[in-house]
Amino acid sequence: EGDTGGGHVFVQPTPAAHAGATGVVAAPPPVSPDSPTGRCAELLLFLDTATRLRSAAHAELDAGRPSAAVAAAADALAMVSESAAASAPLHVLMVAALSRLGRHVEAIAVCDRGLASPGDLSSPPGVYSWATERERLLLRRAGCFLTLNQPARALADYRSAAAHSPGSAQAAAGVCRAWEALQAQAGAEGGNLYAALGVERHATDDQIRRAFRGLALRYHPDKTAALSEHARLEGMARFALVHDAFERLRTPDLRAAYDATIDG
Repeated sequence: EGDTGGGHVFVQPTPAAHAGATGVVAAPPPVSPDSPTGRCAELLLFLDTATRLRSAAHAELDAGRPSAAVAAAADALAMVSESAAASAPLHVLMVAALSRLGRHVEAIAVCDRGLASPGDLSSPPGVYSWATERERLLLRRAGCFLTLNQPARALADYRSAAAHSPGSAQAAAGVCRAWEALQAQAGAEGGNLYAALGVERHATDDQIRRAFRGLALRYHPDKTAALSEHARLEGMARFALVHDAFERLRTPDLRAAYDATIDG
């Protein structure tokens, strides 16, 4: 304290005053890991490590080393597995690396885990948006399904991605590509128009009509409404195939022209 003419004023001690006669500043007391300061420091170290691992995974993928990218992404995911916000971008990164390696089944499994995370679809756009990451996972999984010749499942994911982001050109293009692949698959499995309806080449008009009615009833959208998304889409493609076969075979001129292509 200093004299100010009858009053007293408090003088803030300086580091030198704390240091004593030697002038050496004493070290601050140790911080307990269980204190708020200790927990904050631990969290910052955790986030820094996870960020560096994610950056390393990106660098490995950009450098054309997908196997190393998978390993780095796996290490990062092991740290942040409880956080949907932190793990979703890592799932997308790992799927990209696995796809480059041709490990599409594993990539689909990673997408499944990422999409099962309880993310917040209402989160605002920014550094992290669960809706954006979900769309990316759906698009990645759809691409894997197409590669594995599972167009119905791919179409279901592309449609879901388009629902999340109606303006997505990638989702819209994927819907068209998957639908064409699904129709081509249905046509290939059907063999020809007669095989599509399950009748012989010389079937009568009545046999063709009865075969169509049975298949149309089986694959009609009203009958497949309770099935899974990809099963309903397969039904739609099959329904379109049998409808086209019936329309061509029930008309004499069109049937004769088709028979000529078989004979020719």
